[in-house]
Amino acid sequence: MLIFYKNLQTLCKKISYKLNTKSHEIKIEKYHNGEYIVKFKKSLINKKIILFFNLCKPININIIKCNFIINFIHQAQAKHITLISPYIGYCRQDRPTDTNNNLIAAKLLAQLLETAGLNKIITIDIHSEQIAGFYKIPLINIKTTTIIKKLIQATHSKVIFPDTGSFNRFKNISSLTTHTLNKTRTNNKITLNKTAIIKHNNVIIIDDILDTGATLTATLKQIKSAHIYMYISHITNYNAQILKNNKIKKIFTTNTIQHTQYYKKLTQIDISKLIIKKIHHDKNIH
Repeated sequence: MLIFYKNLQTLCKKISYKLNTKSHEIKIEKYHNGEYIVKFKKSLINKKIILFFNLCKPININIIKCNFIINFIHQAQAKHITLISPYIGYCRQDRPTDTNNNLIAAKLLAQLLETAGLNKIITIDIHSEQIAGFYKIPLINIKTTTIIKKLIQATHSKVIFPDTGSFNRFKNISSLTTHTLNKTRTNNKITLNKTAIIKHNNVIIIDDILDTGATLTATLKQIKSAHIYMYISHITNYNAQILKNNKIKKIFTTNTIQHTQYYKKLTQIDISKLIIKKIHHDKNIH
């Protein structure tokens, strides 16, 4: 059974249409004192549930809501619960932030989801693959390298990685013409180590997350090319100034995060086929 929360409704509807199956909305309402209550009328007894819920902004509220929904489904005696969350919040907090803070937020989130009753989680281009080690349940990371390769071929571009993290994340395409920059972060300020200015007719900058845009803005300063493209797996902030940067010819992203803001240079690529392929190959979720 496919169940969705409103923040991933569009993607779930696309997938349910392609699978020729129904999807059902699960709702969360509030009491007068602000406490949440989950609303869903259909029986879940002995059902294999695929829950579409994105752990994106507002991240802290959504974590609470998602855990409530998972536990609601678990207590309703569902046989198996798979969470499809294309973006997982706190994915960049996979280690202590400093010597005085031993909290690993990504690990705590894993423990919360498991305690609620989750059996499996599926995501897209996770920022840190070591996060899978925080889970006792399977975490399936679907990579969008097939999409990226098609974009590189279509734009005839040299690939630019803003940092080694981005390179390692998408290393399956590293056999192509690539250039990796060296990034340092000091007090939330991004700087790139001195390197040669990149000159190439077409380049495509590849990264997984656009939030403040600081890393990508610093990267742009190193490039002197006729046509600059970008591929970002997850745009978490559609108000980022870089989306309006005149140096960029086109920005490609996925529909992992629902949004209502559109820009002429922004092209959204559907990832529903990648998720459907994973669903078809997993006996535990169908």
